Amino acid sequence: MFKNALYITGLAAIVAPAFAAAEWMTDLDAAKTKAAAENKAVLVDFTGSDWCGWCIKLKKEVFSTPEFEAYAADKFVLVEIDVPQDAAKVGGPEQLVKNQELCAQYGVEGFPTIMVMSPTGEIVGGFVGGADMKSAQASLDAALANAKALEAASKLEGVEKAKALMAVYKTMPEDFAAASKALRDQIVALDPENATGIQDELKAEAELEAIKAKLSEVEEGDFDAMLAIVEEALKTAHPANVDELEQARNSLVQYKFTEMLTNAKTVEDIVAVKQYLLEKMLPLVPEEEREAVKARIEEQFADPEAVLAEIKAGAEAADAAGAPEDAPAMSEEEQAVLSSVMEKLRACGEDLDAGLQVIDGALATAEGAVKETLSGWKMMIIMQKVQKMALTAKTVEDVLAIKEFMLNAVLPMMPEDQKDSVRQEIESDFSDPAAMLEQFKEMQAQMSALETPSVEPSEAPAEAPAETPAAQ
Repeated sequence: MFKNALYITGLAAIVAPAFAAAEWMTDLDAAKTKAAAENKAVLVDFTGSDWCGWCIKLKKEVFSTPEFEAYAADKFVLVEIDVPQDAAKVGGPEQLVKNQELCAQYGVEGFPTIMVMSPTGEIVGGFVGGADMKSAQASLDAALANAKALEAASKLEGVEKAKALMAVYKTMPEDFAAASKALRDQIVALDPENATGIQDELKAEAELEAIKAKLSEVEEGDFDAMLAIVEEALKTAHPANVDELEQARNSLVQYKFTEMLTNAKTVEDIVAVKQYLLEKMLPLVPEEEREAVKARIEEQFADPEAVLAEIKAGAEAADAAGAPEDAPAMSEEEQAVLSSVMEKLRACGEDLDAGLQVIDGALATAEGAVKETLSGWKMMIIMQKVQKMALTAKTVEDVLAIKEFMLNAVLPMMPEDQKDSVRQEIESDFSDPAAMLEQFKEMQAQMSALETPSVEPSEAPAEAPAETPAAQ
C-alpha cells in the first residue's frame, strides 16, 4: 500500500509541472532580462483585472487555459501590467501609478492591450480588445514572425534595412502608433530618399495633426465651424486621410442635425432642420438613392407642427425624468477629464468597439461623478453596439453572439443585487434565437441603405454620447 502511495506521489510530482499555471511577471524590465537569457519574446498584457469585462474574459478563456500555456511556454515570457480600481491588487497606490505610467509610455488607451516585444523592448505586434484562442494565436504568431524579421533586418544596412523594417512597421495595429514610433523613426533615418514611402505617411500624419489642432481651437459644440474646417480640408486632403475626414464630416452633420432638432422651439426651426437635411445630409447619400431618401425626408417633415409637438412632448418627458436636484456640480478638472474622453470618442467615429475601449481606459482611474457619467456613456455605447449587431444579423450564430456580448458587457455594469435578474432577462429574451433572428430581419427590412435620422429629441448621435459637462 505504501509502495503504491509512493509511486502515485512520485508520478504526481512528475506530471504536475506540465499542468502548472503559467508564471506572469509584473516587472517588465526583469521580464526583458529573462527573455534575453531564454531567447524568447515578451508578451505584455495591459489589463484592468477588476473592472474590464473583456480583460477578465480574455484571461479566463485564453490566457488561463492549458492550450495557451502549452503554446506560450517556449515562446514568451509573460508579463501582466494591471491597472485595477483596487490598488491593493498590485501592491498599493505606488505600483498602480507605475503601471499607469507604463500604459502612457506605450500609448495604451484601450484594455486589454496585448503587446509583444523583443527582449530589447522593440514592439513587434499584438492586438487590442477581446479575442478567442484562435485569433489570439494568429496575432501572436504574426508578432513572432516580425521578431524574426527584425533580427534579420539587423544584419542589413541603409535602404535595404529600411525596407525590411518598413515591412514590419506596416503590420502593426493602428492602436500601436505611439509604441511603434521608435521603429518608424529608425526607418526615417535610414531612408532619406523615401524609397519606403515613409515620408508620405509622415506627411499624411502631419496634415491630420494640423487639422485636429484647428478643430481643438473651435469652441465646444460649434459644429458649423468644425464642419467648415473638415470640408475645406477634404478639398486637398492626402488620400490616406480622406476616409477619416469623411467620417468626421458625416458625424458632424449628424451632431448638428441632432442639436438643431433638440433645440427646435418653433415651426420655422423645424423647417430649418428639414432644409439642413436636404442641403447637408442628402449629398452624402449615394446618387442612386437620393430620390428615395429625399422623398422620406419630405414625408417625415410634411407636417412641421406635428414634428414640433412630438419634440416638445419628448422634452417634457425628459425633464420629468431629469437628474436629481441634489446632483453635485462637477469641478473644472472633472469636466476637463470628460471633455478629453469625448474628444477620443469622436476620434473613434463609428468604431463602437474602440469607443468602449476608450471608456474602459478612462474608467480605470475615474471616481465620483466622472465615473458615474462615464458608466452612463458606456451603457449607451453598449446599446448602440447591440443595435448595430441586430441590424446586421444574418444567422442564428449572429443572434447568439449578441446574447454573449450582452452577458459580457452589460452584466459587469449591474449592481450585484441585480445581476441575476438581468441575466435571467437576457436568457429569456434570447431563449428562441431563431425567432429573435426573424424579428431582426423584419427590423432590417424596414431600414433603407441610409436611414433618415429619427426625430427623437432625446436621442444621442450614433457615434458618441449625447452630452458633455461643457454642454450642460
